[in-house]
Amino acid sequence: MNILFYGDSNTWGFQGDQPQVRLAYEKRFTGIIANRFPQHHIIEEGLPGDLLSQDIREVLHHLGTITGEITTNDILGSIFSRFCVGK
Repeated sequence: MNILFYGDSNTWGFQGDQPQVRLAYEKRFTGIIANRFPQHHIIEEGLPGDLLSQDIREVLHHLGTITGEITTNDILGSIFSRFCVGK
């Protein structure tokens, strides 16, 4: 199973008062989860969910112009059937 993490300092692993410095992977939330559940593929994405959803909308638009009408429900159904999306 693929598990997508996105959207906050715990996922990205910022060190409190030094946002430009990241924690080591094994100390970040995603690294801890990956070590605990090695059978799953952890995807670490530091983008907030609102940015991710905008990217998905743009992709839908461009795919629709290439292949014909694609609905949001078709794409979201495909994404959620393959990923556990959490924040």
